[in-house]
Amino acid sequence: MVGKQKDQYQGVWIVSPDDKVLGGGDYGYRDAPKVLDSMDAALKAFGPVQPRNTKRQEPFPFRGVGVHSDGNVDLALYRCYLHLGKPDGPHLRDTLPLKKEEWSAFAPPKLVAGAEWTIPADVAKKMVRPFCLNTLGGDMPGPEDAKVAQLTAKVESISEGRARIRLTGTFEAVKLFKEQNLSFRSTATASGIAEYDVDAKALSSLLVVFQGTYQQGANPETQKGRPFGAMMEWQHKRPSSP
Repeated sequence: MVGKQKDQYQGVWIVSPDDKVLGGGDYGYRDAPKVLDSMDAALKAFGPVQPRNTKRQEPFPFRGVGVHSDGNVDLALYRCYLHLGKPDGPHLRDTLPLKKEEWSAFAPPKLVAGAEWTIPADVAKKMVRPFCLNTLGGDMPGPEDAKVAQLTAKVESISEGRARIRLTGTFEAVKLFKEQNLSFRSTATASGIAEYDVDAKALSSLLVVFQGTYQQGANPETQKGRPFGAMMEWQHKRPSSP
């Protein structure tokens, strides 16, 4: 509908909310003044513009914080390449949803210092999701791509109604695509800490840090690896703003 109103293949299009073309043009990189003139003309054609009456909203209110009404949680994920142990380039954000019964696997079966347990494999395998550094392939790695997913937990201490839990693990994921150059393999170790509220009988925070190597290309295991880091976090309540 918009394309039929103006004979223009590409460039700048200025369109009203009801799909009426108000201006634009096929401008070059030196045509900034023409772009500004076109915007002024489009505003004049549109008419008076009232200030928007908007309020700040959190687009992902449960990402990394809180519990859904059904008991599910959304873990916040971050990942980036590393160079000499420091971030190298922009980081990628993502979310890992866990069902109520999956989330409960991180709670200690016994509230005694020294208690150890293993996170079920079907839950640990989901944690390879942040192991992708090139999203051009589309799908993120999932449980079916996890070749190794071992995560153990141990209650380090219990004090003032809080149980401190140490997490350690080893992971490997291989994702293969028809476009073989997009295939990748990631290996990483994991170290984390969680806190369990003894009175509330629920987790109050979780933080897991991954550090490993990312290989991409046809037969990725034969490619040169590149260091990467990832983080998975969650907390029961969002910190109050200062």
